[in-house]
Amino acid sequence: MRAFACLALTLLGATAPSPSPSPQFASIAAAAARTVASGSAKSIAFAVVQNGAVVALESQGDAGPDTAYNIASVTKMFTAVSVLQLVDAGKLTLDSPIARFYPAFPRAHEITIRELLDHTSGIHNYLDEALSDGTVNRRTTPDAILTEMAKRPLDFPPGTKWGYSNTNYVMLGRIVERVSGQSLERYESEHIYRPAGMTHTAMGRAATGTSVAGPFGWEGARAGDASWYFADGDILSTAADLARFDVALMNGSLVSAGSFAEMQRTAPYATLVPEMRAGLGVFVYPLAGADLVGHHGGEPGYTSDNELVPARRAAYVFLANGKFAQADLLGAALLAYDPQLLVRATSAPPAPSALDPDPALTARLQRFVVDLQRGVLDSDVLSPDVAGEFTQNVGTLQQSLRACTALQALQFRSAGEYGGYHQRFYHAACDGKSFDLRFVLDNDQQLEGLFFV
Repeated sequence: MRAFACLALTLLGATAPSPSPSPQFASIAAAAARTVASGSAKSIAFAVVQNGAVVALESQGDAGPDTAYNIASVTKMFTAVSVLQLVDAGKLTLDSPIARFYPAFPRAHEITIRELLDHTSGIHNYLDEALSDGTVNRRTTPDAILTEMAKRPLDFPPGTKWGYSNTNYVMLGRIVERVSGQSLERYESEHIYRPAGMTHTAMGRAATGTSVAGPFGWEGARAGDASWYFADGDILSTAADLARFDVALMNGSLVSAGSFAEMQRTAPYATLVPEMRAGLGVFVYPLAGADLVGHHGGEPGYTSDNELVPARRAAYVFLANGKFAQADLLGAALLAYDPQLLVRATSAPPAPSALDPDPALTARLQRFVVDLQRGVLDSDVLSPDVAGEFTQNVGTLQQSLRACTALQALQFRSAGEYGGYHQRFYHAACDGKSFDLRFVLDNDQQLEGLFFV
């Protein structure tokens, strides 16, 4: 259920030659095969949409193309679409206060439907504590979750900050039920799955006749009972069905053009990392001339990524039972199908957003990137956890930097903490072009991840 890194494009596993119907398809299939072979995932399914049509559908590992996965927080896109359908029907407005439905919540007359959707409500996130104390192993109900959260003070005044909260989407799911008079499962089945042509998708369980990839690779972590993920992470689906959902969303079959535009509208403070902002049920990341719009999902045993490029009528879907596979594959897909989105021409790099608090660390990271360009890996920079994976992929790492033959400078932009790791964001000037890099470091300042965004 973590939101972070959903739109980051990793350098690992970028491209590799392999026989297949097309070079683009080959590079993604090879990256997926490498991820499975490395043990990071038991199986991976992916789908690619170009010009409003599905052009690639493939699986690697021990699952088939019709195998369903827990899509985790990608579920929030479905809940958001359900809400916006009711807005289109005139049964809700985005600026309606939640007091109409939940007057017991603190400042309920100030919190709006929009603020639930874009995580600016201030309502406390129930799920982290439920996972950490083990209560997720007992059954619950959406109303029990909301009753408990109504006793908590807000984390911040509504509409003043951003804070990812699964509670927002539990409430939105119940609002859909109360306004529509249907269970959320029945509503989505009739108003989303059926019109989009999705036949292998269901809430809290596998659709009839659909096999499910079992959880893998999250040692010691348990997702618990499905009742804890109502409307924020309880959908099981296939890569093909998610691609159909994306096509239907982009062609206007699910929501109006105005509502789809509202999904992509973001507030300045609704920011997870530099440039990436929260919309309504999606995160929006500006690439070169187009926005990447979608959501990442992660629950113990599963990772998922569903990313649209509406300006291109394109989408990229990756589902895995394992860890950290989705960013590798998204990077491979964009490099294969639309590399112009990743490196943008610039007359001058933007000014740094802050003074660099650790120039020595920046110099060390810059040397690491320069060495990578030469095909040399400085393993002293890497944490023991990732050194082997980086070593296996040094060739593809070098290939990912092929658009940059001479790195001129890393320009510090910002730093932050997330999930127990240190994040450092840089702007890289190179050959009259520019791109952004995100370094993920452990407490010993050893590199855990490198993302090209």
